[in-house]
Amino acid sequence: MLSDSIVYRRSGLRTYGYQDRLRGRIDQRGLTERTFERPLPPHRIVTPLYLSFENFRDLPKPPAYRAFFVYRDPRDIVVSAYFLHRNTDTRGNSVEDRTFLQAAPLEDGLISTIDRAERRGVYDAFRSWSDAASEDLNIKLIRYEDLTGDAGSGLIEDLMAYCDVAIDPQELRELLDRCSFDRLSGGRRQGQADRSSHYRRGVSGDWAKYFTPRVEERFNEVAGDLVPLFGYE
Repeated sequence: MLSDSIVYRRSGLRTYGYQDRLRGRIDQRGLTERTFERPLPPHRIVTPLYLSFENFRDLPKPPAYRAFFVYRDPRDIVVSAYFLHRNTDTRGNSVEDRTFLQAAPLEDGLISTIDRAERRGVYDAFRSWSDAASEDLNIKLIRYEDLTGDAGSGLIEDLMAYCDVAIDPQELRELLDRCSFDRLSGGRRQGQADRSSHYRRGVSGDWAKYFTPRVEERFNEVAGDLVPLFGYE
């Protein structure tokens, strides 16, 4: 959405993805290890950034900036990552990892995905953002489930205003249509699954279908209080 021509016309800012400049187009460092000694290019929308709040806070930035952190039920993140790494050729996904996930039973594959996220610092980085908005008034926290729900258009309108991007109602409708699940998935509606697609199902709460007691136990061991900390019970 942020790279859409409508946003560019209204802001004059192009997007910048620093990982596109790296070998293999992937930052191999864990999320809590991603530090930047030099400022990222000015007058750009830098997206995405996967790192801890502490490392974002230490990132050299201009005096005036806006940042937002989109968070999601971490259990849904596990399920999404499992199918993404199992069924698609995505960046950072080795042939060995994909082959293992395709051959392993579902439970073992999900637990492997949980452990992989722990090794990469995903849960620690996620946890670090819980109070970010109170520590830095230039940061906004947004629930993914709200952003993609019935009130999503209003939230996106507020988000654009927060980022000082003035989009009129007609342009907003056009932008939302271009970035809708139906359009990006090739015509499927939210809830219609295609496991081979990057846009697999487009709904929240999918974790309940896949988290067996064994998977949930392992998730709770490594993620700790992450679920209640962000209001997911």
